[in-house]
Amino acid sequence: MNTLSDRLIFIRENLRLDQQDLAKLANVSQGTISNIENGVTTSPQKLLEIAEALNVDPVWLKTGKGTPDGKNTEFSNKLTENGVIRVKVLDVFASAGNGIQNSDFAENVSDIGFSEEHFRQVFNRNNADDLYLINVKGDSMQPTFESGDLIYVDTQINFFEGDGIYVFNYNGALLVKRLQFVGDELLVISDNSCYQQWSIKKDCEATFNICGKVMFSQPQKLKKFG
Repeated sequence: MNTLSDRLIFIRENLRLDQQDLAKLANVSQGTISNIENGVTTSPQKLLEIAEALNVDPVWLKTGKGTPDGKNTEFSNKLTENGVIRVKVLDVFASAGNGIQNSDFAENVSDIGFSEEHFRQVFNRNNADDLYLINVKGDSMQPTFESGDLIYVDTQINFFEGDGIYVFNYNGALLVKRLQFVGDELLVISDNSCYQQWSIKKDCEATFNICGKVMFSQPQKLKKFG
């Protein structure tokens, strides 16, 4: 892989993307991708966007120096495992901790696999980095979540980015609640009306940290018919 063209084609094909797929992910035209791969463009202006869409190091993509991920880790395993992308299921309720990314507090107990095509369609991303599954316990978020449901948590979003459902640690307890800013207070809302809302004030910020934002849920309750 001596050229930018070679490296781009190699990564794109390993991710099982066609030129149009990559162009959409990088927010560029298909012609831009085609020109790079054909050697017409050797110093593309949108190199950074393309590298981010492929989840590779832009320096490696442009020059071939270093490794694709920039960390000298097992890049090929991030791309695919026999065409399957796996999302880790964490046992975060086994013990208290400061965040679900910390393996001292969150044990990987299993995983759920997706075909690469299905994964990209559902999550609009190329890999499961920083995406984890955890179980919901209790009824405070009914009817949105039932106890035992799996929720997909994006741990890259470890800050308040707007109203939504978050996993957060408060005074050592890991909670799944809806967060909403009203005035200078952060409201903590349970979807179950039997539970009262409460607020986190600025003087409590030392005991509060967001672990991730809930993106999807996967019901686990069996329903019997007949």
